[in-house]
Amino acid sequence: LYSADGDFEGVIEVEHDITQLVQTQAGLQQSEARLQAIMANVPDAILTCNSDCIVQSINPAAQGLFKCEEPDLVGKSFYTFYYDPASRNIFKPGKTGQSVAILKRLDGKEFPAEIWIGPLEKNEGGTSYIAVVRDITKRLQAQQELEKTRQQYFHQEKMAAIGQLAAGILHEVGNPIAAIAGAASDLKTASLEEKQLDANYPLEETLSKNIELIDEQTTRLGKITREIADFASPKPRQRELLDLNSLLKSTTRLLT
Repeated sequence: LYSADGDFEGVIEVEHDITQLVQTQAGLQQSEARLQAIMANVPDAILTCNSDCIVQSINPAAQGLFKCEEPDLVGKSFYTFYYDPASRNIFKPGKTGQSVAILKRLDGKEFPAEIWIGPLEKNEGGTSYIAVVRDITKRLQAQQELEKTRQQYFHQEKMAAIGQLAAGILHEVGNPIAAIAGAASDLKTASLEEKQLDANYPLEETLSKNIELIDEQTTRLGKITREIADFASPKPRQRELLDLNSLLKSTTRLLT
């Protein structure tokens, strides 16, 4: 302090306790360090984008996923990583959602990915976004292998069921075969003798009845073999119209 004449008279000292401020700053530094550690070690690719979907920052996992360095990604539009342009509609103000799409790396190689998009913050320029990307190639391969194994196991079960039905099927097929063999032998005998068997049972009637019997029994054999073949052969997984009545009748015949 100085007097009106400019003479020094004293000092005013102002003290302010900044303990809370220092603690807050230390806490922010710790939080930032913790966040950086999480971003560096999380296995999923994390990207932040501005309102125009331009990549602003990435984590190390994103570099590994897209096979490039940070400068190669930052500043590019996230849309450039989509293989199908029709999938580029997930960035909408305030939208949070998860989707599966085919993405491509900077070298052009494609891979299936699970993508989570969410708003990060709102600013004067619009809404920023955070995108979490996960490569699901191995998951889809595992699902395909599981489905293939399931189909093989299901087919093996069907073949085991056919083995259990084998004795009954052989008996069922043997009956019409025996009838056909008998009718054919009767026809052969009548044809060789070229005469009527008796007055009440002429040759033409013998031929007519035996031919009708052969026709019925061959039709019966055809149905049995078709039903067994349909049951044994693996079917493609395609949606199609189904005649449920016909299916039940065929199953009933087979079980009978």
